[in-house]
Amino acid sequence: DPYATGDFAARAERCSAGADYRKFQEFSSYLKMGTLLEIGPGTGAFLAAARDAGFDVKAVETSAYHREYIRKKWGIITSAGLLETAPALDNVFDNVVSFNCIEHVLDLNQHLVAIAAALKPGGRFIVSTCNARSLQTRIAGRWWSMFKQPDHVNIPSAKGLRAIGIRVGLVPLRVWSSEYPLETFVSLAVSMKDWFSGRRRSTEVNHPIGAGAATAAYE
Repeated sequence: DPYATGDFAARAERCSAGADYRKFQEFSSYLKMGTLLEIGPGTGAFLAAARDAGFDVKAVETSAYHREYIRKKWGIITSAGLLETAPALDNVFDNVVSFNCIEHVLDLNQHLVAIAAALKPGGRFIVSTCNARSLQTRIAGRWWSMFKQPDHVNIPSAKGLRAIGIRVGLVPLRVWSSEYPLETFVSLAVSMKDWFSGRRRSTEVNHPIGAGAATAAYE
């Protein structure tokens, strides 16, 4: 488990060891000044940037390793467990943010109900996740790199995310798609590599050496 052993935190540190001011600036225009809850803050880099901007920040995090990491690095105390089971959070927050988290959530409806309840009237919810109708998905199909992660259990489309938000009482303000530089090309390269590896393993299982059919590998 990369979230329990520190592998995820180590990768994040290699990319950036400081507060994530760039991401905060990207989303700051959608936020209301006041309280902010982040769901699954990872290394806490966004939380630290929001705190530095004057927000009263809190978080819920299932990983004990990440909770301790955030406490030591940023001095921010995060709550254990899931938002769905956290007590006394009704109408508490001006903002709830969730970056690359809901794809790990089994019951998305229950999760969004809890988010809607946690927000104050007029509060803002910002969610970022992989898109089930992206160009990469349509090209790569089941070999899409986002499907490789065993804990990616709930990947919505933009249309589906809007629909479920409305169903739980949230009012969509904006839904859009974006990507990191070269993300499509890198993702498709990974998908091609996995496709070839999968074909090779399939051939080795169905036509082991000596069975007289090894030349049929990629026909």
